[in-house]
Amino acid sequence: PATGFVGPLTIAKLNSGSTVTTTTTTSCPAGYTCVANGSTTTTTSGVISTPGVEGTLTVTTSNTGLPSSVYEGDVQVGILGFKAEAKSSDILVQRIKVDLGASSKIYNKAFKKLYVKDGSTIVASMDLNSSTVVKESDGRYTATLSGFSILIPKDGSKNLVIAADVMGSIDSTDISTLTGTAIRLYGTSPGTAVRGIDGAGIDQFSGSNSVTRNLSLSGSLTDAATLKLSTNSATPKSAQVIASAGADKDEADKVTTLIFDVKAEKDNVTLTDLIATTTGTAVTGSRITTAYLFEGTTEIDNASVNSGVATFNDIDLVINKDTKRTFTIKVDVRDAQATIETASTTITAAGLSAENAAGDTVTAGTYLTGSASGETMSIKKSGATITLLSKSTGKTTTTNTNAATSTTVLDGIFTVRVTADGADVVLGSTASSSPFAKTSAVAADDSFTVYKNGADQATTTFSAVEVVSYAIPETGVTINSSANTFTIADGNYADIEVHAKITVTGAAAANDYAIQLKKLFTNGTTVVNFMDGQSTWRTSPVVLP
Repeated sequence: PATGFVGPLTIAKLNSGSTVTTTTTTSCPAGYTCVANGSTTTTTSGVISTPGVEGTLTVTTSNTGLPSSVYEGDVQVGILGFKAEAKSSDILVQRIKVDLGASSKIYNKAFKKLYVKDGSTIVASMDLNSSTVVKESDGRYTATLSGFSILIPKDGSKNLVIAADVMGSIDSTDISTLTGTAIRLYGTSPGTAVRGIDGAGIDQFSGSNSVTRNLSLSGSLTDAATLKLSTNSATPKSAQVIASAGADKDEADKVTTLIFDVKAEKDNVTLTDLIATTTGTAVTGSRITTAYLFEGTTEIDNASVNSGVATFNDIDLVINKDTKRTFTIKVDVRDAQATIETASTTITAAGLSAENAAGDTVTAGTYLTGSASGETMSIKKSGATITLLSKSTGKTTTTNTNAATSTTVLDGIFTVRVTADGADVVLGSTASSSPFAKTSAVAADDSFTVYKNGADQATTTFSAVEVVSYAIPETGVTINSSANTFTIADGNYADIEVHAKITVTGAAAANDYAIQLKKLFTNGTTVVNFMDGQSTWRTSPVVLP
């Protein structure tokens, strides 16, 4: 007929949203058209590419990525998520009905505005009040968001989010009452909460109250702001510190003993004060005099060390929300002794004082947590500085064919650099009564120990390292053949390759073996043992036999 008839293709075109004419009063995302209507904002998008085709709409729960808690003052925070899927035809989603629970407090005490979000794009919003929220016959309070069009492509899907603005201040009793409220789509199975229109111009419905999420409501993020303390992986490993500076060659300045991280969560936190505690025999002897707080190369503060305690007051360091700042503790050493003394630095949560963005104290143990610990430094005024240049393993297996057994010798090879700092260093050869590296009938005096399946065998009956060998360096030393010693002059160094061997027979079960360098001896009987237990000074495990 010439008049009075509109066919399915025309209906689909009219319903597609492609011809909507709007007047915008605010900026709108690219590809969308927005219209402001009082307290309601709507957005239309997309053109149906399947005109005349009937489709189906399926809605399922999809709360992935939504925050675990909702806080006072949150803006556009996700409270419910769902996935909308279109089959056979494109579908334009144009209405969503949300169940806010059975208490009117949800909209007059907790939430003040709802949004529909497609990714980061707001496609609809609505103020919550007695005019926009309806009490249903079953006692549930619902809000219906409409006037928008979100294109779900044929055989595709979109994750949509219902978000909310949260009241800036909520009574603690109401927080407790409303926590646990089920925020749902409103509609019983098979579901009518979400309405869309397909290519044939037919309304399609889906979404029931099985699409749900329990509300976790909390006080403001500021009140819940957390500060976490931890040891940074760059903290120095146990090492020797030779304090050979100063007129009496017994000082060392700004020795790094700890690197630590401080991270703020949920809101900005200001670190106001910090206490660092250093313990060890060097502290007992009052060798540690001053401590410094650094961030990178910038000195933030310094403080005298009294009985091992250094207090950094009024440092007022702002740690921004969800960021981490890394700091370093350094110490001055004075009057170091000829014998080794130890020092290590720790910081605990109880040693921090902090304030949240409102200026309230961040409570230790609840919102201020963690600890940071440095490793033990071995301090003396002069002597040998020993560093590990390399480590490796060699393995030699001898097979007795007739007896169907084998014997394997594992050779742990350690190349160390010995530097004389502050004085000459005298080392014993393997023929000396006080060798640089040795085995001993007393396990505690061994230079090495064996690890079996990751466990130190020092206190077991397992045979420890049986053979230790090393050669006197050909350069950088002065040899005293009669005394079986060699000397490294002050300021010089020598590289020494030390071998430690163990033997395992084929009769033994297969196990992982590694060799640990735990101590060396300089100037006769001076023990250097900072490496004991440090995996850096242990060979990689080898399966034997």
